[in-house]
Amino acid sequence: MADKIKLDIISDVVCPWCIIGYKRLEKAISEMGIQDKADEALARLDDSAVRKRVQDQEEYWRNLGVLSVPTVVFNHASALTGAQPVDVYKEVLAELIEH
Repeated sequence: MADKIKLDIISDVVCPWCIIGYKRLEKAISEMGIQDKADEALARLDDSAVRKRVQDQEEYWRNLGVLSVPTVVFNHASALTGAQPVDVYKEVLAELIEH
């Protein structure tokens, strides 16, 4: 059973689907009761406060195949793109917890 799940959330502050996807991910985590296992980092691509840091990581994300937002990267190993339904997030999180 995994102690922590590393979540990198790549989004755009002006993208409505990013907000929807983030809220669905939050709901999945809450419904599963795994807030203590989900270690999340929010990278907002158009937020000037984090722009420099994100620019430094853009090549890394591109190499992982992140070409659109929203994208949620799980444990630096797999990713979901788009605002997925809550059940999809739950399925992925449950599988990660088992391993």
